[in-house]
Amino acid sequence: MEKTLEKDLGKFIKPLDMFLKGTTSARVGEVPGGAALETLRKKLNEVLDHAEKDNETFHRINMCMADALTDWFEALNQMKAGDLGAHVSAQYGDEFLDQLGKQLNETLSAMKAAEEEREYTNRRKAEALKDWSKALKAVMAGNLEARVSARYGDEFLDRLGGQINDILSHVERDNEIFHRTNMGMADALTDWFEALNQMKAGNLDAHVSGEYGDEFLDQLGKQLNETLSAMKAAEEEREYTNKRKAEALEDWFKALKEVKAGNLDARVSARYEDEFLDKLGDQINDILATLKAVDDERNRQRQQLVDQQSKLIQELSTPIIQVWDEILALPVIGIVDSVRAQEMMEKLLERVVASQARCVIIDLTGVTMIDTKTADYLIKMVKASTLVGSQCIITGIGPVVAQTITRMGLDLQGIVTLRDLRDGLKRAFQDMNLEISEKKG
Repeated sequence: MEKTLEKDLGKFIKPLDMFLKGTTSARVGEVPGGAALETLRKKLNEVLDHAEKDNETFHRINMCMADALTDWFEALNQMKAGDLGAHVSAQYGDEFLDQLGKQLNETLSAMKAAEEEREYTNRRKAEALKDWSKALKAVMAGNLEARVSARYGDEFLDRLGGQINDILSHVERDNEIFHRTNMGMADALTDWFEALNQMKAGNLDAHVSGEYGDEFLDQLGKQLNETLSAMKAAEEEREYTNKRKAEALEDWFKALKEVKAGNLDARVSARYEDEFLDKLGDQINDILATLKAVDDERNRQRQQLVDQQSKLIQELSTPIIQVWDEILALPVIGIVDSVRAQEMMEKLLERVVASQARCVIIDLTGVTMIDTKTADYLIKMVKASTLVGSQCIITGIGPVVAQTITRMGLDLQGIVTLRDLRDGLKRAFQDMNLEISEKKG
């Protein structure tokens, strides 16, 4: 055991270093060094197995989230460009992200329905204006029985059509009056026809003069102006809503762009002075808030896992092995800085007290570099072990470590230093009055 222990311990540091550098498949191979080293090997490999599995899981989740954000970003971009059929796939290989995708599709569907309703209303408006213009043209040609349909599939337009029919009915009933004021009637009809044509062409300020030298015609003109003003107000309301919609899409697009760039705190304003758009904005904020909460929880779990793994790896990087009754060995491998030296001292003293060890062997064979502060820590560790009742032996001091200790002028008086771990074990056995006999075949 004495000959192979030092060599076997070196097999732990290489896979551990490889894993920390990104080779997640690195593992510790078979170590025929006894039960203590085998237990250490299994424990370290279990930690590395869990770490590799969790790294793959988080990598998959991050890829799914990236795919989802890209999909949502493109869908809103399409909606912004006028594609009312834009939607997200809602299939990202992650149940939660799929659910958020479905919610976003519901929001996009609601927007599509609202926009289709607006387009339908605009078509009805165009049909109504065409119908009204046609009826007035017929009246101007002498057909006083001409009427508008007043059935456009829109309550507001139907009401205006009814008002125009009322005006045309007055014209028909008072036919004799209009024969007496034919010039006034001609002027009025021409004025009304032109006003409706202007409104049809998009001039929302179109109106009739309402002054035709005839009290009755003037009254009808005022009524028509009220109708045109109502149409103007309705159209301005639609334009205002379209403007709010454009602002909302721009806001949503900007927020999702920030989220895609990594700012999961980004939100939409959800205040567009439009109840429907505000509601959709709140829904999108709910989606973004849920996404942020889940990402925070995943990051918390991941950090917790990383902390646990780091703690275990730190513990395994300072293996304190009971090589014999009341004899502990601390093989130190790799670069030792002041932080690691402090941790080693704390763990060693705890183990010495817990196991009531009478002898501790600190083997520095695997140490490649040491600074002056760390060397001082090692000497303090030896003295601290003595204070808690355990003799301390240092083995395997290499040239670099020896030069550092000499250059610092550290006092090694009373500290046993030997060439290697084998000699350290022999000395420990001697000090404890133990004899080792070779097994005879």
